[in-house]
Amino acid sequence: MKKKRYVLVVCLILVLVFIFFYLRANKGYPRKTEIKSYGINDTITFGNVDMKVTSTKLSTNREYLNIDIEYTSRLSNINIAKAGLIPKLHQNFTESYAENLDEGRTASLNFKPLYKINDFSLKKGEKKKFTLIYPVYDKGDYTNALLINPDLYKEIKKEKYKNGFLYYEIIDLGDIYDQGKFL
Repeated sequence: MKKKRYVLVVCLILVLVFIFFYLRANKGYPRKTEIKSYGINDTITFGNVDMKVTSTKLSTNREYLNIDIEYTSRLSNINIAKAGLIPKLHQNFTESYAENLDEGRTASLNFKPLYKINDFSLKKGEKKKFTLIYPVYDKGDYTNALLINPDLYKEIKKEKYKNGFLYYEIIDLGDIYDQGKFL
């Protein structure tokens, strides 16, 4: 009987030590997430650039998603690629970058349109539409969204973090597989 009590006390002490170190390790880490969500055709302003997703189309083989994004420079000349205004595609636990950007790769890219970094330069007051091509990984009930670069809203993100929130801004694309829009 004494042996059972001894084992029980040791187990209880181990559990309490684990809880203590777990709470200590996670002290100050945000426990909640806040996501600001924009929709297709919503105009989003970052500094002097307006950005709007106008349409999405899935390739017939369901491997690529073409996203039309319209950018407008309002106050000055800017290169939207260098400014971090090209979002990543987020599907639940995966993120992907636009595949039709030629960033000096040695392998040939067969995407059309194929953009070079300088193609993303806008003059003051200029509006351009780009078709960005993202790989999609699997069919299913995924959260499909464009993840906006956190550097574009870092002050808001810092403030939210101080208040216990992880903060992100996304463009919600809905269920891309059920939209019926194919290339």
